Amino acid sequence: NGLTGITIPEAYGGAGAGLLDLCIVVEELAKACTTTALMPVMSNIAGVMLLRYGSEAQKSELLPRLARGEIRFSNVLTEADAGSDAAAIRTRVAATAEGYAISGAKSYITGTTLSNIFIVFARHDGGDTAGRISAFLVPRERPGITVGPLERKMGIRGMPTGGLFFDGTTVPREARLGAEG
Repeated sequence: NGLTGITIPEAYGGAGAGLLDLCIVVEELAKACTTTALMPVMSNIAGVMLLRYGSEAQKSELLPRLARGEIRFSNVLTEADAGSDAAAIRTRVAATAEGYAISGAKSYITGTTLSNIFIVFARHDGGDTAGRISAFLVPRERPGITVGPLERKMGIRGMPTGGLFFDGTTVPREARLGAEG
């Protein structure tokens, strides 16, 4: 029904609506099913991130597919010892000859078993401040990714939430969103 592309510009196949429109849609969906209401939220958060920080190649490839509901994203920030405090994350990313290698553990990630692409936040080696954190587009099928057990939640059980583990998961340089750090 086009709900995954509410805030994506029409040029990329979305509705071109604003965040207020998204909030109204989410509120109405949540009256019947909170799980269903999460789908446009997750999609449009990813869309906003791609619009703000993605390269033109990333936008051209991913935004139309996201607007059509063909792909799903999870934002992968939360860690057991850091919560959602980006400055406290411990997942590391190291530069390699081909791009980057990501290692670490994430927890309580919404949509782990539904998403095709993870937007993974990781700290660069030697980086001890929030300014040394970058986000990477990591396809689910990349080697070195393990999905942990799903959480047994009190509510919103239709949306799988669990851990993700990255063991030297490699991505090309083109997978980074925005400038390094």
